[in-house]
Amino acid sequence: MRYYGNKTKLLPFIENVVKSTGINGTSNFVDLFSGTSSVGRHFKKMGYTVISNDNLEFSYAISKTYIELNDQPRFAKLCKELKVGDIDDVFSVFSL
Repeated sequence: MRYYGNKTKLLPFIENVVKSTGINGTSNFVDLFSGTSSVGRHFKKMGYTVISNDNLEFSYAISKTYIELNDQPRFAKLCKELKVGDIDDVFSVFSL
């Protein structure tokens, strides 16, 4: 997802600035005004612990997905509610 004001094209510049400080990938990285979390995702891949911030609800949802989660969600509560074994079985419950 892209929107006006994204920082995707600035990633090489931001990375070089961070590297020039001597801070390595074992540090924390704060992504203020995270938007679509492109900067946070980039630095997460580099090994940084990312803290993401934005006021917009969609930014919260995107950050929750790309920054906070490290594994594919299992949807255990949904599976239990629908009485299915795993998330793949959910689609067979609702197929026509």
